[in-house]
Amino acid sequence: MASFDGAIPPGQVGKVTAQVRTENYRGPVEKTITVTSSDPARPSVLLRVKANVVGSVVILPGQFLSFPAPPTWDYAGKVLIRKDKTESGELKVSDVTTTAPWLTAKARRVENPEPEAEGFPAALPGDWVLDVTVSEAAPSVQSGQQVRFKSGLPREAEVTVPVSVVMQKAMYAVPESVLVPVLAGSQEATGLFKVVLRPGLAKETVHATVAPTSFSVTLERDGDRHYRGKVVWKGTGENGERTGSVVLTVGGETLNLPVRVVERAAAAAPRPPAPAGPALSVGSPGPPVSLAPLGQRATP
Repeated sequence: MASFDGAIPPGQVGKVTAQVRTENYRGPVEKTITVTSSDPARPSVLLRVKANVVGSVVILPGQFLSFPAPPTWDYAGKVLIRKDKTESGELKVSDVTTTAPWLTAKARRVENPEPEAEGFPAALPGDWVLDVTVSEAAPSVQSGQQVRFKSGLPREAEVTVPVSVVMQKAMYAVPESVLVPVLAGSQEATGLFKVVLRPGLAKETVHATVAPTSFSVTLERDGDRHYRGKVVWKGTGENGERTGSVVLTVGGETLNLPVRVVERAAAAAPRPPAPAGPALSVGSPGPPVSLAPLGQRATP
């Protein structure tokens, strides 16, 4: 945000005042301001504002949270809150709030040293751990939210942690459409697919239906958030329907999976072996032959 003198007389000095909001920043910050004027020599001037924002706390391993979060790509994560070494007083996290009802956050004080684990830094007594969870009620769109808490410190009484949420679909299928290969003349064939659930839906059950009736579908759990699916096609004469759709349902969300029967030519019959040639007999060696020099006749 900037304010400026609208008119500057020739040869006089004008003033540009810039204000940078730093509540969501820590460390080095750089902003730019473009000043446009009627000066024919310099109609545009670029100003740079640099600052080093020092807050009351240090947020580790990063200054914000993003979901789904590695390494499990789940919708739960945490940050470590540590008092900045230049701050005075005692860090006391309280009044934790979020900007969305489907986003929850809880803070706990570290009483004993905790080792580093899975990329999360080691915690020291006096630090705080902020656990943040995204519920299944979150909308299936990208959303920018915030977690706020009071620090009990003089320099930065309230701290904001930005949170980015990309709510994935409840499930996806591999492949995205099922091809059922059938040999020419055959009236039955099978196609396979896999279903992967969004983290947080591991306890949910996936239901599957298929149409038309020339197809049938079965699902089998294959781990915590994985299913194996099988589509069976049974033709009814020459006019058996060969296209259809599997409908997968979980947690109130659905996924349509196209199914198509693809005919393949039968494998060619193997060639018969070639007939054997005349047998070769190996007799006794003949008399020795001596080699004569070039131009002379060899004699046995």
